[in-house]
Amino acid sequence: YHFFILQLQIEEQEEEILKIHAENVTNLCSLIHDFRDTAEIINHLDLVITIDTAVAHLAGAMNKRTWVLLPKVADWRWQYNWYDKVRIFQQQEIGNWQDVVNLVKKELSMLSLINLDFGQEIDLDHLINQASTKYQRGEIEEAAFLLRNAINIAPDRYDLAINLGGILGQLGRLEEAIDVFLNIYKINPNYPGVKENLGKAFFNLGNSHNDEQDYHKAIE
Repeated sequence: YHFFILQLQIEEQEEEILKIHAENVTNLCSLIHDFRDTAEIINHLDLVITIDTAVAHLAGAMNKRTWVLLPKVADWRWQYNWYDKVRIFQQQEIGNWQDVVNLVKKELSMLSLINLDFGQEIDLDHLINQASTKYQRGEIEEAAFLLRNAINIAPDRYDLAINLGGILGQLGRLEEAIDVFLNIYKINPNYPGVKENLGKAFFNLGNSHNDEQDYHKAIE
């Protein structure tokens, strides 16, 4: 992979780190003067990886595939994901960025599972079959990754999203599971199983918004 830096201000320590990876990193900050320049660059990228900045919202509004890294206590506006192609990677513990970065690195490494070329069309059935095979082999992380990419292709396949939420729950990534189920619920609250799965995810999280009340309300 080759990375392009959109960060306008680079500190001296960061510049030293970038020099170490000069073959894989290009700093474009000198080309950016306003949001029009930023949008033009984003338009030519395959994937945007960012923290909670204006770039996250710009890329999301452009419907560009974007990964946003958030702290445990994030801005309230990220309580719901407003963008179809934005994926949130959030801290599970305050101050623990290492686990977040490790997950991003793992997800990037798994792109090779589908020989991902963002410019070419990916076969939906092939992704689903791969996900099923990986799951049956016990390779659950890989199955979740493949299902997520399948959903990017067919966002109206709520059956795939229900399966993804269930797998994320098995992996202990309950907040991600809740986000998946909430996305379904906002669009189609009567979809079979979404209320029950959402309620169970809240209940299993244990420290969430009135979890027991949410559980009973969801399964009514």
